[in-house]
Amino acid sequence: MMQCSQCQSPNSPLDVHCRQCGHLLDIDLSATTSARPFSPYQLLDKAGEGGMGVVYRAYDASLCRFVAIKVLRAATGAVGQQQAQLEEARLLSSLQHPNIVTVYDISRYGEQHYIVTEWLEGQTLEQLLAAGKPELELLLDIAIQMAQGIDCAHQAGVIHRDLKPSNVMLLSKQQQIKLLDFGMASRQCGLPFAEAAAAELQTPDADWSQQTTQGALKGTLPYLAPELTEVNAQASVQSDIFSFGVMLYQLSFGVHPFLQATAVQTLQAIKEHHQLQLPPSSLPPALLKIIRQCLAAAPLDRPASMQQMVQALQQLQRELKQRARLGWLYPLTRTVVWLPLLLLTMAGSLYLGKTSVDRDDVLGNGQTLALLPFENIGADPALDGFIKGLSLSLSHDLSLLGEQNQDYWVIPAAEISQLQQPSVADLHRQFAVDLVLQGSVQHLGATRRLRLALVNASNNRVIRSTELDLTLNGWDQAQQQIRTAVLGLLQWQLPDKLTSQLSRGSATDDRAYQHYLTGLSLLYRFDYQENLEKAVQELQAAVQLNPDFKAAWVELNRAYLKIARLRDFERWFELAVKTSDDLARKFGEDADVLQLLAEIQSQKADHKAAIALYLQALEVSESNSLLWHGLARVYEAIGDLQQAEYAFAKARDMQKNWFNLNALATFYYRTGQLIKAIESFKELSLLSPENDQILQTLGAVQFAQADVAGALDTFKKALKMAPNGNNYSNVATALFYQKKYSESVAFFEQAVALNPKQLLFWANLADGYRWAGQQEKSVHSYQQAINLIQQRLKTSPESLRLQSRLALYQAKSANCHSAVNFLNSGIAYPDNSVVIMAAQIAEICQQRAKAIDLIKKAMSAGYSTHSIQEEPEFEVLLRQEPDLLNATSGS
Repeated sequence: MMQCSQCQSPNSPLDVHCRQCGHLLDIDLSATTSARPFSPYQLLDKAGEGGMGVVYRAYDASLCRFVAIKVLRAATGAVGQQQAQLEEARLLSSLQHPNIVTVYDISRYGEQHYIVTEWLEGQTLEQLLAAGKPELELLLDIAIQMAQGIDCAHQAGVIHRDLKPSNVMLLSKQQQIKLLDFGMASRQCGLPFAEAAAAELQTPDADWSQQTTQGALKGTLPYLAPELTEVNAQASVQSDIFSFGVMLYQLSFGVHPFLQATAVQTLQAIKEHHQLQLPPSSLPPALLKIIRQCLAAAPLDRPASMQQMVQALQQLQRELKQRARLGWLYPLTRTVVWLPLLLLTMAGSLYLGKTSVDRDDVLGNGQTLALLPFENIGADPALDGFIKGLSLSLSHDLSLLGEQNQDYWVIPAAEISQLQQPSVADLHRQFAVDLVLQGSVQHLGATRRLRLALVNASNNRVIRSTELDLTLNGWDQAQQQIRTAVLGLLQWQLPDKLTSQLSRGSATDDRAYQHYLTGLSLLYRFDYQENLEKAVQELQAAVQLNPDFKAAWVELNRAYLKIARLRDFERWFELAVKTSDDLARKFGEDADVLQLLAEIQSQKADHKAAIALYLQALEVSESNSLLWHGLARVYEAIGDLQQAEYAFAKARDMQKNWFNLNALATFYYRTGQLIKAIESFKELSLLSPENDQILQTLGAVQFAQADVAGALDTFKKALKMAPNGNNYSNVATALFYQKKYSESVAFFEQAVALNPKQLLFWANLADGYRWAGQQEKSVHSYQQAINLIQQRLKTSPESLRLQSRLALYQAKSANCHSAVNFLNSGIAYPDNSVVIMAAQIAEICQQRAKAIDLIKKAMSAGYSTHSIQEEPEFEVLLRQEPDLLNATSGS
């Protein structure tokens, strides 16, 4: 031990500074009998020896530190080889990475070249393995650090060529991995390959398995990739990946995959290696898959880069930590058979969000307010639409006012329209509403009596109420009366700057205003048959009577876009484009107009233009969360998830209400940020515990846990609460996966009846018919889905997902000729969903070998084995190929 002269604490002979006080220790080299000068260093003792040189522990007196010096062997006729090593060491010295040994100096002393690196204390991976294989947590930590170091070197153009356990150091203090001897393996020029290889393998060496060879075999024999045993073989990224895979195998199983009793037998085992069979193990299938990929016999079958291995190992590490942290909730974070169901559920959630984006602002902070459509006392059909439109117009006004009054957030009317005959209790349960404004209109001779009440939604008690009589004519004056009365109930003030922006706006004609309000009421129930077309007629009448009525033009444009999304895209989208351009010329580019222009560019997939327009609109109206939602969707569409998350979170932070939390939570689901999604849904469930979409999520959790019966019960509860297309489809899906095909059909039919333009509903119904043996109905339903896809392809002709769906539905409806043409068109698969669709096409169209190859491709990229097993199209294939999944997953 070495004693500190400052604090008298004992220290290791390898310490330069005192561990206790940090004082510089007095290094006495005279006490080391083997110390000898070597250039500016003092060589203390031999630390190791390899095929390329000898490593010494040395001391650098000028910088007061211990170093490692590798003195390169001077081989006759190997000047070029030695220079190559020195050049690669110089390149390595430019690398700064925590998992690569640091190169301090490259120089020459007399006739001897040497390389100086940091001195490391710890044990090699070889020593660690000698004590037994590590626990899974340490195994992954070591593997990730090794992979990160190797990847850093590869990106700088450095191939290690001699990766093996003795070249990996685990530091004793920090549990940090350091990779040693980068680029030190060399290439021999001279002897023919066979002669040189034989000479090396016949050399008597007790420890041949860990020696770096100096001849034709480039590296340490048991860690060589098969291609490096061939003539004129060149080391590559893939050969390093193979060596990494051998070490990962040893870490996982505690044994070497190829090591035999002799060098010749080991070489033969490596050369004859085709498909590695892994020992039985309880290790995660994802880890086994990584090992198998790294040890693929052909270089092209291995991962393209070390970065892929880093990502795969880090993902596995995250999943294991999630499993430990989440317990029973962990299945929610897995991609399993209910993925199509979950996507459909999330689509329903987003559908509500899209509706609100088409309409009102998300404003303010504080209590949540909703306005129910006014009741028509006496059910006068001539007034029904007008009265509903009046309440919707008022809802729009309140949203604008809410921007100025930060104590309230007003639920957009379009959201309330999703409920059938909504009540105060419905709003409180579904949206956690605090206050509800409700009213009624009664015809009394020459006047109409309006009653208004502000209600506490939690107990249905009236807080304040009022009534006023309105004249039959002069609806502009009536609107002003109503607005004043509502502001009195809420105790709000009307800012002067908002007077011109309220719903009456630039309307100067009472008839135009009545058409406008009637159009709004029809848009409110756009899900009723022909209501959208009728709304367009009313709004067209409003702008014809009053060409300067801007609010009517804006709503007309939104109606065009809504119809375009639901049916006959080309016709209505063309009208929307023309109207938005006219709006911009006529009224200038304010926030409303810019939003419409942005939505149109988004539909055209001109995302750059859409982002610019949304940002321009936000400069005018920064607190408009409608704009933040639209911007977030565009960022998500182009894959800029960081900006998308920021925009969704920006809307959420304005007000933590149901809509903003739901939008953010579903974004996290779609993008695989599952921990964040779970936290958002927890917050959402506390805010609105009886919301049917929360039940959809809970049902999905049960489905993930293979509790299909429990999921079915939960979905039925959601359906009872909200009998909409999404809930009917979820119930049907649960029945379908219970193989109750005929029973599922009845629910799929209800979903289609409620949403006849929903592509997935038609496809699901067709599947139900097909597996229930109703072939004729199945073909008809597939054709409906095909027609909807073909409409979408007119505006998105490059979409591989749409093309894949089209081919799949063609195959399922017995049109294999078109489907196979697509399959053989040399498509590039963007993700596993397209690969699995292609595999289904191949299996349906009797191309079994192609189907097997595609399934293997999907699973090698992480697709769930369970999802494959639960796919009905693969039932016969898996029965006839029972070893397919085991061979692919390694589990």
